[in-house]
Amino acid sequence: MTLEQIEAIGPLTVMLIPVGGVYTIDAVGAKSACMALRPRCVIPMHYHHPPYGLPNIGELDPFLKLWSKTSVHRLDGPSLDITTDLSGVYVPRFVSDT
Repeated sequence: MTLEQIEAIGPLTVMLIPVGGVYTIDAVGAKSACMALRPRCVIPMHYHHPPYGLPNIGELDPFLKLWSKTSVHRLDGPSLDITTDLSGVYVPRFVSDT
């Protein structure tokens, strides 16, 4: 990303970021984008999670391993209330995970 692009986007509270590669950016590219844009809350998307996603798409773990364990939060459900105290990576629980 260029400085002009980062400035045009401006400050972010929440960033939904594809992490599975193939058709979008991969885990490393997603982490780089997060570091450049510095959102308070990151929600990964577009990754293989059986039974969801295409089998050739990367899984979530390579992205999560790029973050400290204390910054990764696994949610109890599929949604998240956006508040001013959010900070880190938030992973929704799929209905099939229960």
